[in-house]
Amino acid sequence: MADTVVNLLLTNLTQLLKDEAKLLSGVEEKVLLLQQELGRINAFLRGSEGKRDGHEVVKAVVGQIRDVAYEAQDVIDNYVVDVVHHRIKEGNSPLCYQKKKRKKEKKGKPEKFFHNFKHGTMLHNVNNQIEMIKSKIKDIYDNKDKYDINEGESVARAMEALTMAEMVERRRREVEEDEVVGFDRYATEIINLIVKENTSREVLSIIGMVGCGKTTLARKVYKDPQISKLFDCCAWEFVTKDFNAKELLLSLLRSFEAIPEDELKRIKKEKNEEESESNAKTQEITMLKNTLRDYLSDMRYLIVLDDMWSSQVLEDIGDAFPDDNMGSRILITSRSEEVASKICTIEPYKLKPLNDEDSWILLSKKVFRGEKCPPNLETVGRIIANACKGLPLSIVVIARILRSKEKSERVWEKVTESVNWFINKEDTLVKEIIRLGYEILPRRLKPCFLYFGIYPEDYEIPVRQLIQLWIAEGFITETGNERMTEEDVAEEYLEELIRRNLIQAESRRTDGGVKTCRIHDLLRDLCMSESIEDNFSLVRTDVNILKEGKPRRLSLHGSTSYYMSEGLFDHSSTRSLFIFSKDEYEGHYFKDWIQKNFKLIQVLDMGPKVLLSSCVLEEIEESIHLRYLRTGEYTNTFSFPKSIYNLWNLETLDLRGSQVINLPDGIWKLKKLRHLYMSGWNATLPNIPGRKVLPNLQTLSVVCLNEKTVEQLEKGKFPNLKKLGVDCLFCYETNPIDYLRRLQCLTHLNTLKVLFISSALTDVEGFPPNLTKITLNGGDYMSETVNRLGSLSKLRYLKISGQRVKLKLECTKSGCFPQLLVLKMTNLDLLSWNLAEGSMPHLRRLVFNNCQFTTNIPSVESFPSLKEIEIL
Repeated sequence: MADTVVNLLLTNLTQLLKDEAKLLSGVEEKVLLLQQELGRINAFLRGSEGKRDGHEVVKAVVGQIRDVAYEAQDVIDNYVVDVVHHRIKEGNSPLCYQKKKRKKEKKGKPEKFFHNFKHGTMLHNVNNQIEMIKSKIKDIYDNKDKYDINEGESVARAMEALTMAEMVERRRREVEEDEVVGFDRYATEIINLIVKENTSREVLSIIGMVGCGKTTLARKVYKDPQISKLFDCCAWEFVTKDFNAKELLLSLLRSFEAIPEDELKRIKKEKNEEESESNAKTQEITMLKNTLRDYLSDMRYLIVLDDMWSSQVLEDIGDAFPDDNMGSRILITSRSEEVASKICTIEPYKLKPLNDEDSWILLSKKVFRGEKCPPNLETVGRIIANACKGLPLSIVVIARILRSKEKSERVWEKVTESVNWFINKEDTLVKEIIRLGYEILPRRLKPCFLYFGIYPEDYEIPVRQLIQLWIAEGFITETGNERMTEEDVAEEYLEELIRRNLIQAESRRTDGGVKTCRIHDLLRDLCMSESIEDNFSLVRTDVNILKEGKPRRLSLHGSTSYYMSEGLFDHSSTRSLFIFSKDEYEGHYFKDWIQKNFKLIQVLDMGPKVLLSSCVLEEIEESIHLRYLRTGEYTNTFSFPKSIYNLWNLETLDLRGSQVINLPDGIWKLKKLRHLYMSGWNATLPNIPGRKVLPNLQTLSVVCLNEKTVEQLEKGKFPNLKKLGVDCLFCYETNPIDYLRRLQCLTHLNTLKVLFISSALTDVEGFPPNLTKITLNGGDYMSETVNRLGSLSKLRYLKISGQRVKLKLECTKSGCFPQLLVLKMTNLDLLSWNLAEGSMPHLRRLVFNNCQFTTNIPSVESFPSLKEIEIL
């Protein structure tokens, strides 16, 4: 994580020097030199990547670098805060706009002396602090040779890593279950894929998250009599994380007995200096591949490559496996869907967790070994089995623990309280196996993965919110190309974590993107333990709420009021605060606590239980580093304070839990604002002064649809707006929905949400030209509006909902809804649906959720592209 910390600091310094150079006046040169030193140390960190585990000295040095980077970040951020506050008090900053106006008086000599003395003291202090940090960095960098991380890794250390991987593999077999309940059907399906009549060589895969039984299932298939009869020769190889082509080829040759043992030993014992010569090594690998290829020629073979981490394996040695139209097969197991997709010729077989019943059967079988479970233990036993979330690895380990304990309700009930704790405490192997998936992650994904540790257990995580938090934290440092936003890149990061089976997609949007996601408890425990070690984040529950710490990110799951009242913790370096506690807490007290303790706050999520969060917003102006702000749900109607313009770093402002009436004029000064959420109702935007625009705003939702709102949209005040949500409920103007016909200027708008359709849409002429997704929710004129939308040429996703709203679908013209892919209807009374031939020609998915029908829907034949009908 030191890599990430240094990278983020370098990015922040570059941005600060570019955008806010005036704030660094007097120390700008020092900051530039610090930036250069951090650049050198960043290269040093890249050299140490992959050499930290099992090498305590290197690990310690990397930890020192992380701490120095944190210290540098604190020094710079504190200085910026002090400068801004100093200027505000002196009345010399434009940040004092809209404060109480008074005529600026000329300073007398004593006042001027005090002003200059105070500023000089600040400069002196920060200069000294930067010099100390540079000195620490220099000491680390100058001693790099001593730690042997300057160039590549020594052969001895590579062999040590290989030995460690082999040890983990041997120990993994100790907890591997030969027969997992419910796997018979899965094995049959895979065997059918293997034996199907196709003479060309096929590559198949079993994928799934860690511990779900991929290896067990593959071994069950491998040992099946039908397989042994079908193939001339078979081999099973475990592929280590640190893949070595020579070792794997030698192991395969040994399995097939394709080369004399003496020759194998001779190759194995070749001198390290010869091995280090790349040309000789390449020639040797080529010879081994040719030997294996010659042996397998004209044979029908099955090779299982277990636990593959990279597609590079088959790219490097794939030509050793001939395709002689003999019906040969290669079966791989992998945690990564991405790896499987790159190399497989058949769609990957995704292994899902066991259901509750099969989990209990497996646990009972392993604990009682054929004997029947006592009736008094079955209920508590099922609770323990369910807590394993369908992972055979967890079930087998917890069964071994239960088998060694007293078989009583009292003892088993203790286990139910902390199943994962018992697993990790009693068997470090589980942690080692799980951690491998984290170690191999690219550095760009590691902070994104660790971030899941801030969420409570079994929490369903809203993906859009998660992505906005990643961006606010500075995790998304690459933007791909000019057409990809940071949000697009972040979404791809999440998809990659899902493909690696580290994160589970819980639900998806109509356009196929992930809507919510979860993390398995064992992986969440890994995130939390790694976060503590790297000082990345801390979670406080009612159990550990009094534990001391100096967190960079703090997530409160216990009583917020109790935590605040203790006041024993150091939050001077805390950048992010998340409130997940279920108890209510007072906004007035919270406001004072934030002001006093969180000087450098960047992310603030107040959670759902803060009372009167509006009072917190009234005093938030001094949090100048704030990038993400989300209010609570329990608040009164209020107007946002005028001093919002002080939060010039703000990127996401989420006020959906607050009844905001008006936003102040200062909102137009937030040039970095990307997402603005309000609660709809009668929320309105302020008057636009002059030529002010919000150039980065992508989301505006939900605002009152009225003349004032439309005028500002028409004038191009949001040139890059992509998502717009409007509310017609409290708009008393004539035919408010027709205002949408004046938004042709919003060329980037692709998503539109309309709440309460209070008038009929007369036409779509003048609509935003690139709309692909529309959501309509409630109102008395749903039918008239929906039917008009049929002429939108780019509309692909349409969601219609309401509380028993009556709907008549009249697609009476051929070519109606020409590009529509998904139609979802919720809580509707469908009175009629007339569909002309040629309408909805590309509709693939049709969803009815809690709908009533007083008419027949068109036949399936009416939708030539339809693939799925879902009735909920």
